[in-house]
Amino acid sequence: MSNYLPQNDEDKTLTNEIKQCKMKLYKHGSKETTDAICATHDSNSNKMAGNLLGALFTTEELLNSTVKGSKEHPNILEAEKMVLIRDFIMKKFPGPTAVKINNAFGVKIRNFRNSKNAIKIEDESS
Repeated sequence: MSNYLPQNDEDKTLTNEIKQCKMKLYKHGSKETTDAICATHDSNSNKMAGNLLGALFTTEELLNSTVKGSKEHPNILEAEKMVLIRDFIMKKFPGPTAVKINNAFGVKIRNFRNSKNAIKIEDESS
């Protein structure tokens, strides 16, 4: 998953929580979103990043917003879900952490928007 190595029991629990929540997100068909969130963990392999993601992954609000958004708008771009989640995270952790998160998400969002898998949202006004 990453090169983040648990240093003690607390870190091991955190890593397990991250894995469980990663599986929850995958279950909802959000592979790209999950990868983007995990990239923030991979790119900041230290305890602070682990704690940050542990807190985020165990926040039901985060999981619910992803699932709710896709049910209300079945054609929503995965990239748009990533944008919503990125913004949600950045509000909770302003400053340098937000910059790192923005960078980790940015590449994933651009790649997915440009991919052949991206579903275009139909314009309802036409």
